Amino acid sequence: MERLGDRVFRQVIGLSGPDDAALADPSDRVGWSLASQGDDLRPGSGWRMRLAYHLLHHSRHGLPFRLSAKLIGLAASRSASHPHGGQNTVEAIARAVAATEDAVGFSDCYPRALLTAWLALAAGNSCVLAIGVLAPTRKLHAWCTVAGVLPFEPVAEHYLYQPAWTITLP
Repeated sequence: MERLGDRVFRQVIGLSGPDDAALADPSDRVGWSLASQGDDLRPGSGWRMRLAYHLLHHSRHGLPFRLSAKLIGLAASRSASHPHGGQNTVEAIARAVAATEDAVGFSDCYPRALLTAWLALAAGNSCVLAIGVLAPTRKLHAWCTVAGVLPFEPVAEHYLYQPAWTITLP
């Protein structure tokens, strides 16, 4: 059986760095999911958020997740003086991400995690990006937590994934 502690397995799924199979999940709970909240009170999504989601979705083909995370941090620091509609609460971040996914017509954990990080950082919150693996498969999942809460997850099943890599962004 393949395990997170197996160096070859970690290389195959694209994770490098310290071998820590006991990495804790940075999220205590899911703040908002489609199962718990449905479509209640979703605001509209602006074209910039939709464009960012598409760009982040396609960035996985050319940028490692660690580099994408650092670029998100830089972009958020440049836009921090422009609070995005008062989205400094976990609920506001969740609603903005849910509205964006609804507007683009698809849901993907990779751009969702990065967009959540950008909104959190731009609002002055720190966050933790995580990548987990569903062992013994090679199925990966990315998520971002703010103050221990995963703001939005369409189906709250991230707990099935063992965190294999995390990074805390200011």
